[in-house]
Parts: sequence; structure tokens; C-alpha cells
Amino acid sequence: EQIGQSANNIILHGSCLEACAFLRERGLHPDLVYIDPPFASDRDYKRPIYLRPLASATQTEISGKATPAWQQTVFQDRMQPKEFIAWLEPNLRAIYQTLSDHGTLFLHLDHHISHYAKVLLDDIFGRENFRNEIIWSYKTGGTSKRTFAQKHDTIFFYSKDSKYIFNPQYYRSYQAKRYNYNPKYPELWDENAKRWYHLAVCRDVWEDIKVIGTERDGSERLDYPTQKPEALLQRIIAAASHEGQLVADFFGGSGVCASVAHSLKRHFFHSDCSHISAITCRDRLFEARAEFAVMSAENTGRPDASSSPLPTQQASDISLNCTVTPAPDGLCRLRIDAYSNSQITAEIAAINAKAASSRKAASQPIICDPSGLQLIERISADCQNTSGCWHSDSEAYIDPQGRTWSQGIMRGFWDGELLCPTRPLRLKIRDILGTETIRQI
Repeated sequence: EQIGQSANNIILHGSCLEACAFLRERGLHPDLVYIDPPFASDRDYKRPIYLRPLASATQTEISGKATPAWQQTVFQDRMQPKEFIAWLEPNLRAIYQTLSDHGTLFLHLDHHISHYAKVLLDDIFGRENFRNEIIWSYKTGGTSKRTFAQKHDTIFFYSKDSKYIFNPQYYRSYQAKRYNYNPKYPELWDENAKRWYHLAVCRDVWEDIKVIGTERDGSERLDYPTQKPEALLQRIIAAASHEGQLVADFFGGSGVCASVAHSLKRHFFHSDCSHISAITCRDRLFEARAEFAVMSAENTGRPDASSSPLPTQQASDISLNCTVTPAPDGLCRLRIDAYSNSQITAEIAAINAKAASSRKAASQPIICDPSGLQLIERISADCQNTSGCWHSDSEAYIDPQGRTWSQGIMRGFWDGELLCPTRPLRLKIRDILGTETIRQI
């Protein structure tokens, strides 16, 4: 898919090794790499799945907070330490080879594996190129009466040589009152906090950045597990790169690195093995009006591509009916009459059967509207081509409350319709499991 005209920004569905090879073959060498890989945490990471209410529902049903119907596994992090380090080493060596001559790496881990990774990084980058062990300390729920609460992540900062970029960063250091101590260090007033502060140079312990879910308005939350806050990446990218340079994240997750790089006028490269990551980052950058290409490692021409393709199913597994009619002002109205996906149907049946056989208190079964429109989370139309690279000429996202959004503007409640500038030639539907289906019209 191509969004806009720029070829300098890329979202790639593929592994770290595939992504590094992809960049090197094209002569692209990131000036900054930030990675937030699995932590060897021995956990499965999931996201909530919502059925979309229809416009025919009552206003009460489509307002307020939505309740997840079930959870979908996005990725598994089940490797043991030795296995994890054996997996991490070739990835770090590939990143080292891909970095520009004066590039830097920020590796984000936690207590599960960071001490093992530090030894590995010293071997690959050289102990002389170790710059910082950054402690990101945060306050969240969960304590223990047997240990001190584990409330920090570790970010290792390495450079490829001594000529790396570093721009000092500052944080708000709050104070009890206004001291008027030195005019060279102005004291500023924070209207929200109702406190005075001055700008202090950042040290290697960061305590001023909140985790996702604790911010005031919750505006950053994308329901992607392990999502990191934009403020964290803003500090890293601003410190270690300049405008116009290339910033890469090979375990891109929710796309925060790419999104912040775009906002700071850097070029971005995002890759991840998870198709949920690819579509989450794609939507995030689409709403930010960025220009970029979306690709999969399977169709880049590499003979050793090993990532699974973006999820597709046999035509017999998916049923889709739609109609196109004229609309006012020369537009076309595309209407989805029915959608079904046998995978979702089977998953809902299994969940209902498990709930029915449970000895716990009976729960309400998951019931879908016969039209299947509740299973759709995004719809887009290509009015230019019947095949090849996808161009989205009209697009809408259906949120968990059943409201349709286009480029940050709410268009109404979900009724199966999409207005197109001209007659659509192809239709793309993404369902609640992230499966995308393309049909010629």
C-alpha cells in the first residue's frame, strides 16, 4: 500500500533479520535504532476484541465505555534466558551492520534479561562505545511484601563510534517556590501543576515519563500490549538524531517510534513480525497524515523471507456482499450488506461453548447481528486501480462504541456505508481479528 507520495518512510511486516537485509540491499542505513523486543517475560500478550455496535442499536448501547468480547493473542514471549540470548545475538549483529557509520542503538529491556544483554552488547559494539544505562522509573500499581516493587525498565545506549549524535535533553525540575537564584536559569510556572520549575539537564534516571494508561486523558492508548509512551521516544529521538535522518524500530509494536519520528520530522522505518503491529502502526501514521509505504517481507523479492504473510483466508472462508449507488454532490455510496468470516464464527462458538460448560457464574453468550457488520473495524476503497499497489481514496474506522471516524473526524454511527469520491474499483475490509479482505467491485 502507498499512502501519499513519499518513498522515504516504510512499514514492513517482517522479522528483524529480514528488515535489516531489506535496508542494506537498498543502501539505507538508520542513524538511530530504538528497539523494544520481547523481554523473556514468560508471558502471552493480548489485546481486547470488541464487537462494533450498529446504528440501529439504542443510543444507550453505543455510548459510554465498550466491553471487550474476548482477548486475542498478539505475541508470545516464552523464551528462556539462554534461548533468548541465542535469538537476540544475530538480531543485534544485523542491526550493527545496518546502522550508519556514526549511528546509535537504544535497546529497551527490563530485569528479566537486561544483565545478559549488556554483556552481548559490549561484545558487538565494544565496551568503549557504551554510553548509558538509562533507568526509566515509573509509578504503577502492584507491590510485593517479599521484595521491593519492580518499577523500572532499562534502556542501553550504545554508539557505533565516538562521532555519534547527542543533543542534551531537559526535564522539568519542580521546586517549592520561586527562588530568583540565577537569571541564567529562568524559573517557569506550570499552570496545570500550579508549581514553579526550571529546566534541568536529563540524567540517566528518568522519573518524569508516565507509562501508558496513567496519562490524564488516555489519548495515547491503542490497546496494543507493551505500548510505550510518546514522551519516552521523543526524548530518545530528539537526543540522538537530527531532522531528516532515518530512525528505525525493528520490533515496532504499536508504532510509537515511527509516529514520534514523523512528528519530529525524521524519516521512519517500522518493522515487526506481528501483523497486528503492522496494521496498528499503519493506522496510527495514516491518522497523523504521514506519507509512507506498507510492505510485507514475503513480497520484497528476498529468497530467504520467512515471516508469515499478512493474514489471508480462502475465498470460501469469507463472504462479502456490497452495493454501490450514486450519492449527492457526485459521490458514490458504498454499502456493505453482509460480511462473514468462518474463523471468527468458529472462535465465537468455541468461547460460548467454553462459557456454557464452565462451573462459574453463567455469562452472557456472544451474539452477533446476522449482517456481520459488527465484525468490521475498518473499511477503505480504492477508486484508482483494480489490482497492484493499494491506494486508499476513502476510508473509515469503526471504534468500539460504533462510531465511524475518518482522518480524526467523527462521521456518525456505523451503518455499513462509506462515501467515495468516485466509483470504487476495489474494497478492503479489515475485521476485528485484523484479517484484511480485498474484493473487486
